[in-house]
Amino acid sequence: GVQTVAAHEELSIRMPGRHTGPKYMMAALQMIAHESPEGYFPAAAGARHVLHEEGIETAMPLCALGEVEDEEAEDGEGAGA
Repeated sequence: GVQTVAAHEELSIRMPGRHTGPKYMMAALQMIAHESPEGYFPAAAGARHVLHEEGIETAMPLCALGEVEDEEAEDGEGAGA
């Protein structure tokens, strides 16, 4: 099916050929190891895959460090509470 993705900054890598586990891991490790803009990190949980005629594109959104909050901290049960 077709999905709509909200606009955001992301890192992506295109690889030729069919999608395999080793190719996905190599793409993920390359994006995580890539120096992201200061204050941002590649969110592996939001990875998406786009099929192209010549191969596959793997992309991860860039999230601001303060954007992701700890659920436990929100209800007062975090490590600091």
